[in-house]
Amino acid sequence: MAAGKNNLIPMNERTEDEQREIARKGGIESGKARRRKRTMKEAAQIVLNAPVSAEKAELLKKYGIAEQDCTNLMLIMVKAVQMATDGNLKAAEFVRDILGENPQYKIYEKRLEYLIAEKEAVHTLTDEWVAAIPEFTDRE
Repeated sequence: MAAGKNNLIPMNERTEDEQREIARKGGIESGKARRRKRTMKEAAQIVLNAPVSAEKAELLKKYGIAEQDCTNLMLIMVKAVQMATDGNLKAAEFVRDILGENPQYKIYEKRLEYLIAEKEAVHTLTDEWVAAIPEFTDRE
C-alpha cells in the first residue's frame, strides 16, 4: 500500500458522530469555496468595468465610444472586432457568438421549441383522453 494511505478509514466503517463531523467540515469548506468563487467573479467584473488607460481610451474614441464607456470590457470587444476584420476566424466566431448569431445555437433553440410544442400537444391529448374516461362508480 502507498505511504500515507494505510491510515484511511472508509466512511461506512466510521461512527455516525465521525461521519457527521466530516460532513460538517466538508460543508464549511464548500461554503468557503463558493464564497471564493463568487469573489473571483466579482473581481473579474470590477476589472472589466474599470476604466482603461488614456492611450487605450484614444483607440476606443476612434470608434466613437463615449469616454464614460471606455472600460476594459469595451476594449476587449473592440480588439475582438479588429482581429475579426483582420481575418482572425476565431475572433469572428467570438464576436458572432457574443451577438447570439451562432447557427448551432439556433438549431438547439428550434429543437427545444419543437420539443416543448410536442410535449404540450401530448399533454393536451392526454388530458382529453383522461376526461373521456367515465367516472368509476362502486357497484352495489
